[in-house]
Amino acid sequence: MWPSLCQMVNQETGGLDLNTLNPIESAAQRNIPGLFLHAINDELIPMSHSERNFEAYGGAVKDVSYFDGDHNSPRPDDTNQMVLQFIQTHLNS
Repeated sequence: MWPSLCQMVNQETGGLDLNTLNPIESAAQRNIPGLFLHAINDELIPMSHSERNFEAYGGAVKDVSYFDGDHNSPRPDDTNQMVLQFIQTHLNS
């Protein structure tokens, strides 16, 4: 499955290679407000990925939130409200 996913992403994005992508390195270079969300029961993406990206994020304003559900679950209303509040607070930062 991974090779076909990588090929699809590469074609759809004009060359993005998931095998060489380094989110932690990219996160460290960012400085706009950042919000990280992770479903507690996500079996596709380990929670440690979100935790490491959050820790590495270069922005002074950042927040992380964990919510019930899995990778494809609808986000709970309180999570959606928190996202809206974050955007409203930091939209003009």
